[in-house]
Amino acid sequence: MDDLQCTFRPKAVRTVRAHTHARIEWHYVIDGSCDLVVGQRTRRIGRGELCAVPARKEHHIRMRTADDWLLQYVALYDPAPDLWRAWNRRCAGGGLHIGLVHQAAFARLARDSTATTPWARRAAAHRFEALLCELLADTPSGGASHPAVDRALALMHRKLRERLDLDGLAAHVAVSRHHFSRLFAAQVGAPPLRHFTSLKMDLAASLLRDGDEPVATVAAALGYADPFHFSRVFRRVHGVSPGIWRERER
Repeated sequence: MDDLQCTFRPKAVRTVRAHTHARIEWHYVIDGSCDLVVGQRTRRIGRGELCAVPARKEHHIRMRTADDWLLQYVALYDPAPDLWRAWNRRCAGGGLHIGLVHQAAFARLARDSTATTPWARRAAAHRFEALLCELLADTPSGGASHPAVDRALALMHRKLRERLDLDGLAAHVAVSRHHFSRLFAAQVGAPPLRHFTSLKMDLAASLLRDGDEPVATVAAALGYADPFHFSRVFRRVHGVSPGIWRERER
């Protein structure tokens, strides 16, 4: 079984140029909407949809209007051949509306797919296949998360440019701080604030790659008054400094 590559894509407001992948590309849309153009076919994708682009099929993301934007998880993975055939029969080359109850499951897939141990990466691949099986069987998914975790993740996604603390998150979902921390870590695979920091650093990486603002400006935009502290956090998450990241990704 191949490893799963799953990443969180922060809010995007620009068209993504045409490209291909050697593996099937899966899009799980958390919020926003845009056009997904695959070959000569254009499909409008939006909140709560899971879509698949066949391997080696040229595709691009198009922002049709000034209001278009996208927040999503993107995974590269080839499921078992019979599962892929079943998906295509069910979805006719399109997508499936699965709602937002799988946010925590995808957050954990993104975390485990980059783990250093091969067993964690293999577990992520198995969980993704299991999720596809459950969706095609129309059965309640074991990957569905607790409503408090879903609400916390939704708040994190909306507040990526701001600061959040544990007390505020627990109060927002109306769960005690201790219970919320345990529940979130069990379903996402990391404590709430550590996961929120990872999401912020994913957004930072996107801003550094796509813009020309100084590192200090990017840091301030994400709520870090001290650019040196921001750089330390960025290095801890991505393994390199913000400057090196920008040079490497361009």
